[in-house]
Amino acid sequence: MEFLKDSTEQYVFISSISAYADFSQPNFDETTPLATLTEEQKVKTNKIDAKGEITAVVLEDMYGALKALCEQEAEKAMPGKTLIVRSGLIVGSFDTRPTVLHIGQCALRQAAKFLRPELRSVLCSLLMSAICRSGLSK
Repeated sequence: MEFLKDSTEQYVFISSISAYADFSQPNFDETTPLATLTEEQKVKTNKIDAKGEITAVVLEDMYGALKALCEQEAEKAMPGKTLIVRSGLIVGSFDTRPTVLHIGQCALRQAAKFLRPELRSVLCSLLMSAICRSGLSK
């Protein structure tokens, strides 16, 4: 990001609500403490092969703390120019929360109501394939 700092007025970093340390209390905001790595997790991150495939299986429960660290690095590289967006609805291969699978199932049921039967099976196959690739089914 260093090469961007003088060529842009603002940098938008898409993070995740997983960066928060604690979800037990409602109404958290930008002042809520962020997740941090334990000493054991720091050792594990140093063993991750950055050239290999980085999946939910590799990151396990370190995802949120690693997102928080990325946020800090973005702000350090571009102080005062970084906008951090912590979305709760962007899902992908690193998001292993059971609610993600539930959201996908609900979306599939709603979409299926409007599709011809042959398209329902295609949609179902696509969703299940994405879930299996992401590690959400484990």
